Amino acid sequence: MDLYRILRQSLYLMVGAGAFSLSIAEQNLWYLIAAVFFGLLALELLDSGRFKPAQREFVAAMTLALFVYSLMVPLREENGWEKHYPAAFAHFLFAFQILLLFTAYNDWVLILIGISSLAIVIISGVIDHNATLFLRMACFVALTAWTLFIHSLWRSRENYTSSQSQRMAAMRHSPALDVARGISERALMQGVSMTAILSGACLVLGLVLFFSAPRLERISGWLESWTRGSGKANIALPGGRDSDGKSVGYSPELNLNDMGNINENQGEALSVTIPKYTKDLADSNGNIYLRGAVFCEQRGGKWFKPQRYGRTLEAEKDKPIQIEDPSYGGIVFNRPLIAQIVENTSTHSRQYLAVAPVARLMAPAVELDEEGAMHLPQSQFFDKYEVWSYLPRHEAALPDNVKAEHPYYTRYMDEKGLQPDAIENVRKRALEITARCNTDLEKARAIRAYLRDSRLYSYTKQLQELHRKGDPIHDFLLNESEKERRGHCGYFASAFVVLCRLNHLPARLATGYSTPLPSAAEDDSVRVVFKNSDAHAWGEVFFKDYGWIVFDPTPGESERPVEAQTPPAKPKSTPATTPPSDANTITDMWNRGVIEFSPEDQHQIYDKVAGGLLGARGIFSGNSSGGWGGALLAWACTGLFLYWLMQLYLRRGQRRVARGGAGVGRAHAAVSFYNDLLQVLSRRGFVRRPGQTPREFAEHVVRLGGEPFKSVMLVTDVFETVRYGGAEMSQDEFNALQTALDGLRELTFASAAPAAKS
Repeated sequence: MDLYRILRQSLYLMVGAGAFSLSIAEQNLWYLIAAVFFGLLALELLDSGRFKPAQREFVAAMTLALFVYSLMVPLREENGWEKHYPAAFAHFLFAFQILLLFTAYNDWVLILIGISSLAIVIISGVIDHNATLFLRMACFVALTAWTLFIHSLWRSRENYTSSQSQRMAAMRHSPALDVARGISERALMQGVSMTAILSGACLVLGLVLFFSAPRLERISGWLESWTRGSGKANIALPGGRDSDGKSVGYSPELNLNDMGNINENQGEALSVTIPKYTKDLADSNGNIYLRGAVFCEQRGGKWFKPQRYGRTLEAEKDKPIQIEDPSYGGIVFNRPLIAQIVENTSTHSRQYLAVAPVARLMAPAVELDEEGAMHLPQSQFFDKYEVWSYLPRHEAALPDNVKAEHPYYTRYMDEKGLQPDAIENVRKRALEITARCNTDLEKARAIRAYLRDSRLYSYTKQLQELHRKGDPIHDFLLNESEKERRGHCGYFASAFVVLCRLNHLPARLATGYSTPLPSAAEDDSVRVVFKNSDAHAWGEVFFKDYGWIVFDPTPGESERPVEAQTPPAKPKSTPATTPPSDANTITDMWNRGVIEFSPEDQHQIYDKVAGGLLGARGIFSGNSSGGWGGALLAWACTGLFLYWLMQLYLRRGQRRVARGGAGVGRAHAAVSFYNDLLQVLSRRGFVRRPGQTPREFAEHVVRLGGEPFKSVMLVTDVFETVRYGGAEMSQDEFNALQTALDGLRELTFASAAPAAKS
């Protein structure tokens, strides 16, 4: 089997790995088809010798043309950066790889194709990070490892051939060299086995490092927001219709970078029956808020869902599940309980919605995320459920001196999700708004009034008219153009949360439904109907001893139409209230357990691993006084300890081997003597042919060289005994070997051996 041909084919497979990843990410098989077509074309034309490789000047000119066509032209379009990045860069790399297939092979070609394939696989994960990402990574690692293995064999063969040619050319007579130009099937299978083991080890090690290395989400988020730039996309928004005219409803996602027209959808989403009506359910404006998803972290205008808890609460027979919202920091409520019977009238759902805070839930099982949002476990859905909530406390009923403090201070404070060039400007505006406020409650009210009542900002559903440049929250708050200071409720709620945090008020964003509470007699039953257009987003501020309090900064009913209550979230493919199919369970688990793996998930793993060790949980999870620095030091010390144990084991093995003492050294000397023997005999014209055993070669030399070369048999016998028999060499054998080799060296100065005819 020709080694060079195998190397070229392996190179085509590396290009195919990138094309395979890109085809899956963009759901377009043309990339894979193109890779196969051009690979076969290069194999037929270039590898067969029919055409010469492309010249460097031609490659450089074509690369520049590909760069302009793939990157410069699309990204200069209106909204081109948002539409085409990062896919445009992947397209350029793929076309560049195809061009390299028609060049002469060298080390740089391998390096460029390898780096390009790796970049394409990474970009494919950015474009579409579903469960197939692991398959794409596995293909790349396996094919790259195999190609590097074949390249090392090819390079070693070329170096050996070159050195042997130079050596024989310096001699008076140089018999033809019988150098293997290929690779045996046995060696090929050994290479495949080694590549599989190496690839598996790399993937396992990468998986371990992925879960064990400290999370760098803030750094990656800053890079993501910095590289995304500005632009807008024509997408669907809940509560309206998407660009294709499909009706959409509530969605527990929020991304201010996704902007498209909002069209009113008056379809009924769900209904809530309250057995005992009380007017205290509504706020001072008469609105009732049904909370669903809650967000505490945003980067560049995109709010991220909290991760799920590691456990599922299951109900006992005919008993409700007791709910303790982890985001309330252990507050004990003494308020009355309000029962609600929630019924989905248009679609199934996995998201429980209720008036907050929730005390009990009648359901088979529930999962809580860190912000108290409730979900059914995967592949389970409901149409109707009963929930009990504590009577909500509204901001109008709070005492003036109440403190805005939360036990988890850093989670809800200083807003680092803004882009670096925007945070200081927004901070300055935030402090200006609350300059005359004396209490935390006054600050929260002043920020709400600034957004809702100052008339500096207005609601719009014509999102395609907006031209955001840079950070969307910064542009919404500080743009000089009045037309750009418009947005839906997601903009108002996001701006409220950011301004609160920059004033040291613990705040977060919530989404759900909001509608006026109908009038009824006290203790009567009332049914509240929520339409898709009632989906909404608002801000919440945490006050000590009272919990999360709703602040709605979006302009009031008299200033906004009904559709202004449409929330700013977009479903990826279907509304959040539409149940995913059972076939997506593995994908959901992959996204939740790997793609969306967060510092909180890592802390939970640390808790389980180090929970039984005294004081280890806080140290290894970064919650001790040393923070992440102490955690890194602890992990480093653990790694050094394991390394010491491994070295101790290896030294023990070396001591066992060293029992042979001088015998082991003599065994190595036997192998060294045999290599010297081959060099001495090559000077006399005896070259061992490939496939010829040591004994066959020795008999051939003695038969043609006669009596002076009988010592060759002695060296060969000792070499076979030590090398293949595993026996130890005695001192007498060692001395005999040295004497025999010295005698053979002396023959090099004698007359040439008789001509060898075999």
